[in-house]
Amino acid sequence: MSFGRLTRLGNGYALYLSKRNVEDWATRPGSVWPCSTLRGHRLYVGVDSNGLVDLTIDGKDATEWIDGHELDAIVGDAIRGTNCAEFWPLWGPADRL
Repeated sequence: MSFGRLTRLGNGYALYLSKRNVEDWATRPGSVWPCSTLRGHRLYVGVDSNGLVDLTIDGKDATEWIDGHELDAIVGDAIRGTNCAEFWPLWGPADRL
């Protein structure tokens, strides 16, 4: 289901999701995220082999108010089926067996 802009960076990646990407994801038919904390915002996620290294919402540091389950879900959906899936806890190699 990949969407957004995904850039491979050495042993990790950068994922950019526009407001529209997030809105479409949060309101997709049959899989709505009704209480989305990300809806209406831009999202940047930087990940390397150690895990999450950068997270911004609308260009600002966002570590306190973000819903971790929603972050797992949207990033997992955005990178599913790509060569970056190994770098996200929810969609790591063991989950593809």
